Amino acid sequence: MKTQSGRSMIEMLGVLAIIGVLSVGGLMGYQRAMRNNRANNLIYYVNTCFTMQRSRGDSITEDPVGGAIGNACLGLTGETVVPPGLTADAQCGRATGGHTVCSFNVDANLVDVVAGKLGFNGNIANFCLNSDIAQGNNGWQQIAACPNP
Repeated sequence: MKTQSGRSMIEMLGVLAIIGVLSVGGLMGYQRAMRNNRANNLIYYVNTCFTMQRSRGDSITEDPVGGAIGNACLGLTGETVVPPGLTADAQCGRATGGHTVCSFNVDANLVDVVAGKLGFNGNIANFCLNSDIAQGNNGWQQIAACPNP
């Protein structure tokens, strides 16, 4: 009787199946980490813009959401590129009540991640950061349009 050496086709298919499952899991984890990183970068970007706008002490007295009065975050943060995930550059300015307000919209595939990091469960792509801390979660709001405080 002859003894065989080597692996059978079934054993090789089993190894390939295990490698496939592990690589799919790794790819999904990588994609989740990239979405979290993009969301963190967006929140950091808008927080930086908000802080810069507050420290400037402008006499802007109109709602920045229209875009004409508000200052683009690129001009305030010193960044040269808008972070991926924003549908347009965020706008910050002084609202009528003297509060600093920043408004930004995110891509549809990042809404749930950004909302979760800010403490919301909704699916609206528009976020506002308002210096009137009594509103929203630490000043954050997730609403269709930023209010004029």
